[in-house]
Amino acid sequence: MKKKTMMIMTMPVSRRGRPAPAGILVPAALLLGCLAGCDLLLSHGDSAAPRTILIGRTFVMEEGTAVRLGGGGPLLSFEDVPEDSRCPSNVMCVWAGRARAIFDLAGSERDTTFVLTIPGLTPTPYEQNEELPVQGLAFQLLELSPYPVFRYPIVYRDEPRPLASAVIRIRKLED
Repeated sequence: MKKKTMMIMTMPVSRRGRPAPAGILVPAALLLGCLAGCDLLLSHGDSAAPRTILIGRTFVMEEGTAVRLGGGGPLLSFEDVPEDSRCPSNVMCVWAGRARAIFDLAGSERDTTFVLTIPGLTPTPYEQNEELPVQGLAFQLLELSPYPVFRYPIVYRDEPRPLASAVIRIRKLED
């Protein structure tokens, strides 16, 4: 026996309980659609200028994004997290592990790719982490999120890794 399905359509209702005029709904829907599309174009296009970060400040940076250092300084890009072997927060480990994040500094003396590392099982922000000198600036990775969490049951398949965010401090090195 074949099941019958019923489709129920609803119609927008105005505040007074009457059906809303279609003459207003259609243009409003088109306007919202255009605005959503324009937002996508602006946020993903090359014309969107990266935000400027003042040297000497601590800031958050998402993987795959870039920031301009100082007024017209070099461009810092957060490229990738090739390793995250930090001990998951809900597991007892023999080794604390570490996470490594790749950054690129472009538009100054020369383009430089460098790696910042943070150990596992440390309180965040990890103020004791070492600074890495790159082109007259000192870079310090204070936190890398998300922190690994053990899940049970273990799933043995390639799942996309969520994009990381890093808390970074940059200061100018003394001459």
